[in-house]
Amino acid sequence: MPDIILCGDFNFPCIKWPEGTVSGGTLEDQAQAKILLDVTDKAFLTQQLQKLTRVNNILDLFFTNNQDSVRSYRVEKTIFSVHNLITINTSNKKNRMERPEYNTPGYCHFAKHNFFSETINWEEVQHSIRSELGTDYGRR
Repeated sequence: MPDIILCGDFNFPCIKWPEGTVSGGTLEDQAQAKILLDVTDKAFLTQQLQKLTRVNNILDLFFTNNQDSVRSYRVEKTIFSVHNLITINTSNKKNRMERPEYNTPGYCHFAKHNFFSETINWEEVQHSIRSELGTDYGRR
């Protein structure tokens, strides 16, 4: 069976981790959270992040069916979002994405960074973001 990874900002503060129990929130939030837990349970996916990802909640989730593939992860505050920056190291093989030429219409300036590289220069990434969005972005 191939490794499955399902991750992102699920925004379910009504799910308490690591227990995976649902409490609080609206009835609609609870119903949606239970659907997520049911789907991940049926696919044998376990939630790996146990550190707070936004204020006092774990809202950004990382599910996998192969918990041995998660070598390590770290959660750090960032000036660019109210969510923390999450870096996850896995044993999965890296797939390189084709990057467009810099002058291609619709080219995203962030595409010049190889986010799959272990030697990515995060200071250069922050500089690029500040240049694109304005130097005052994230400094409040």
